[in-house]
Amino acid sequence: MEPIIIAPEPNLPIQPKKIKNKKLKLFFITIIGLFVMLLILRPTLVINSITRLPISGANVKYKANDWDGCSDKSSNKTILGISSSPLTLSPCQITVSKEGYHVNGANRINTLPGIFGFRIVELNKIRDPQENFIQFNRVFTKEYPDMNVLLYLSKLNEGLNPNETKNDVDPDFKFNVIGNTELAANAIGSAVLEIEFFGNGGIQSISKDYTGSDGWAEYYDMENLLEAPIDGYQKNLKIEEGKSYVTRLKDGKHYMKFHVFGSKNYENNTSYACMTGYIQPLESRNLEFVDVYENIFCSDDSSGNDNSKQIYLNFKKQLTGKNSVIKVDFVNNIAKNVFLKENTGKYYFMLLPNNNRFSNISAPISRSVLETLEIDVELPSFEVFNESYYEGEEMPIDLFLNGKYIDPVIILNY
Repeated sequence: MEPIIIAPEPNLPIQPKKIKNKKLKLFFITIIGLFVMLLILRPTLVINSITRLPISGANVKYKANDWDGCSDKSSNKTILGISSSPLTLSPCQITVSKEGYHVNGANRINTLPGIFGFRIVELNKIRDPQENFIQFNRVFTKEYPDMNVLLYLSKLNEGLNPNETKNDVDPDFKFNVIGNTELAANAIGSAVLEIEFFGNGGIQSISKDYTGSDGWAEYYDMENLLEAPIDGYQKNLKIEEGKSYVTRLKDGKHYMKFHVFGSKNYENNTSYACMTGYIQPLESRNLEFVDVYENIFCSDDSSGNDNSKQIYLNFKKQLTGKNSVIKVDFVNNIAKNVFLKENTGKYYFMLLPNNNRFSNISAPISRSVLETLEIDVELPSFEVFNESYYEGEEMPIDLFLNGKYIDPVIILNY
């Protein structure tokens, strides 16, 4: 039997490979389409910083650069944590807010955490805001570079101005100037400002890189630092103008956070650093507060600090609770001022119209009846108090009867 010979297959020309996987093709098309869509819509994801879950109903305000600078462009609510704004011009700022959360935002939206134009903003839920924070403004110059914060803290009841702590022995910190020593601070010029802490004190920055140092990014930093870190403090640190910092004072038990702006007086060619500080007067690392900021414009006239927040808190502690009305003044038949028995001869108080601040309102009540009752007295919000209070002449208060607000327009003059 002869062997069977199998002839080799003829050499066929090599054919180019064809992409047969349509799914892979579709995948690449989807990725490209998603990338383009993200660049156009510029969506923002708002999440809870602790749970990492999306937050719906948050208000997202977008700004973009145009001929007028960084201007408002759009504002909308998040749905399943997502908001978007087609920004055709250069984005410059995003601000996110929701009731029950601290405000957050940043300059330079294009550098926020995220990928392919998809930005992520974390909101901190309001937990335990402190009402006893002490806010001060202080101008530091080459002649007066240090401050004893603990001394200032111990003499608040004496009305001590932070500028009166100049050149004290045993300061908590001191500003040193590196570079052009003719300048007193890191202001308009070439000087570099360094801060040095003593004792058990120290400092560290709380400004995140993505917030930027221009605009008002430091406000977001300040409000969203809820607790002072346990460690990580340095004795010396170069200060960047507009950035925010947290500090431990020299006793190792008290904490403060602050930001510094520099400025220059062109009339006498001097520079200075203006610090806005917020001290926790308790021996606590809790640095959480809500909306106690003021717009601070630096001045080198050492005009000092009116401690408006502390005035408010002191009066709030003194007045809140039951009081007896002994007299009500009327203007145009509307209750204007009220005198309280517990504060006879000390102050008189101004009654503010409701202005939709309260919905649960008492029925009309006569002056003669009001003067026979014990009523609950409260100070209005700090913002209302600060706008209305005039150097001890009269202070706004709110009156309540059985939990219902007494509007001055319903107090009858008989």
